[in-house]
Amino acid sequence: MPSPMTSWRGASRRPEGSLAALALDDYAPSENEEALDLERSCLQGASCRLAFRRESFHRRAENFAVHRIVTARFAGRLAGIGAAAIKEAEYGGRRVHAALFFDFRVRPEFRGLAVGRTLAQALLTWTAPRSELAYMYAMGENPAACRVGALLGSNAGGFSYLAYPSFRERPFTGRLSNASMAEIHGHKRRAENPWEFYASPFSEERTAGHVASWLLEGPDGLAGCSAWSNRGILEEVVVSLPLGLRLARRAAAALPSALRGPHLPSSGERVRSWYLFDFFAPSPAAARDLLRAVAAEALAREIDWLYLPHADGDPFVRAVRRDVPRLFAPVVPYRLFIRHTDGSPVSPVRRLYVDVRDL
Repeated sequence: MPSPMTSWRGASRRPEGSLAALALDDYAPSENEEALDLERSCLQGASCRLAFRRESFHRRAENFAVHRIVTARFAGRLAGIGAAAIKEAEYGGRRVHAALFFDFRVRPEFRGLAVGRTLAQALLTWTAPRSELAYMYAMGENPAACRVGALLGSNAGGFSYLAYPSFRERPFTGRLSNASMAEIHGHKRRAENPWEFYASPFSEERTAGHVASWLLEGPDGLAGCSAWSNRGILEEVVVSLPLGLRLARRAAAALPSALRGPHLPSSGERVRSWYLFDFFAPSPAAARDLLRAVAAEALAREIDWLYLPHADGDPFVRAVRRDVPRLFAPVVPYRLFIRHTDGSPVSPVRRLYVDVRDL
């Protein structure tokens, strides 16, 4: 197998007879500001419009030991960028090397010109001899990302995350205590394993986003989870909110602070959030108590939103969502696209473990 860091360079021409050349090359840190400027032009979501902010464009890729970022330029101008990382995983009951595709961005004026397709093909060429499968997550409300995912492989399922506001302390049953990330992960594996697709967040010891982990001892047994912050890695910045949330924010401004609902960021404001991962509980009631307890921890640290990844139809989510009005607890869907390196058909993945570094 070639070295994972073997150099790659290539060039392609824009389709339909254009004279402008699309030149591909490896990303260099000196291109950081240009890449961040491109990213600011690529908004996420439909009803809720978000942009991203990070310390450097390559900061997210540094969550993985083996990675590659490729740029695409038209006449010297950065038109698109994409990344892939090689990681160990378990898939269909066997250990494999998997290629995660992420951070695909194409400047809006260059969309429809096969920039994303060319970047995906270049990274597939690099990852194919190093992996048995390639995969990518795409937000369901992001058509451009879903198109890249469809170019990569087959829609194999996905997950959603619940956005839960931590604006108010609620009573919970049980005793909350600190735990290690490894301890919580062990409980999660014992509670839900085996998964059809699994990649350990510990495999490379790159867990800089880990905030804290907790166990809740309650009447139904143990529940627990860990929190991860994407601050500096891939933070969300609000561009615009749906009309309903804008009206709610305006109405809340006239109320005393004790009566106001969740903090709804203004345009240009960073969303202060944690991802909750390795979330497990013995019952929906215990899941509700755990989320209430963690929300109190988040509130004390000025974190406004908790993102809880989950499988569609998860009864725990229905239980915890009853704590807040649906307007303030949206569910955001993500699709999983998979491609087998040998070209064999892809089966649906019904039991999926989402590596928090992929979010």
